[in-house]
Amino acid sequence: MRGYVLPLSHDEVVHGKCSILNKMPGTQWDKMANTRALYSYQMAHPGKKLNFMGNEFAHGLEWRFYESLEWHLIEQHEENRGMQDFVRDLNKLYLKEKSLWEDGSDTFEWIEHENYTENMIAFLRETRDKKEHLVVVFNFSGIDKRNYKIGVPKDVKYTVIFNSDESRYLGRGALEKKEYTPIKESWNYRDQHIEIDIPAYTVIFLKPEKDEKYEEKKVGKIKSKSVKKVNEK
Repeated sequence: MRGYVLPLSHDEVVHGKCSILNKMPGTQWDKMANTRALYSYQMAHPGKKLNFMGNEFAHGLEWRFYESLEWHLIEQHEENRGMQDFVRDLNKLYLKEKSLWEDGSDTFEWIEHENYTENMIAFLRETRDKKEHLVVVFNFSGIDKRNYKIGVPKDVKYTVIFNSDESRYLGRGALEKKEYTPIKESWNYRDQHIEIDIPAYTVIFLKPEKDEKYEEKKVGKIKSKSVKKVNEK
């Protein structure tokens, strides 16, 4: 099993390369939204993360070893506070969801990786024991997607647990629907799919509700083992 480090290090923000924020194209709002999407991709992808100081609140200047960071931006600009809140919540999500930090060769699986014309990708992150998983969907385009089909592994309801376009991060807050029930039609080589609405430059993390059938089977096995042990005594 290989280990990976995903760095957005000091090397990326010096010597005329621009800050992470100013590498992004478009308006200031576009840059902020793209930066949130980049950080979401970094956090969702397998491997350990490295993000250089200042990236977390979207400072505008390159790193200057002889100067302090632009801490005043957090006090003076709502969008920088929004980015700081976003990174804080993204870190909390990473710590909370085992499927994001448990690495292994079988904890990542592509769902959608061929739709380069629409700049859409999706993948599955799961724990090694396959008991937990998340579906992560990325819209790297500047166009809102409606009823976009994504194949899912289970026939249970999926809920959005994290959304990079939330208004508290200074996104548009355009994602209205938060719960999706699978449709029994194969898509992305899976037996069922959900149809999602996802705004431009947005990443969403979806979590399945508990699979009651799985839980019943699990409890049934435990009970049968217990009965067997009692009978043996």
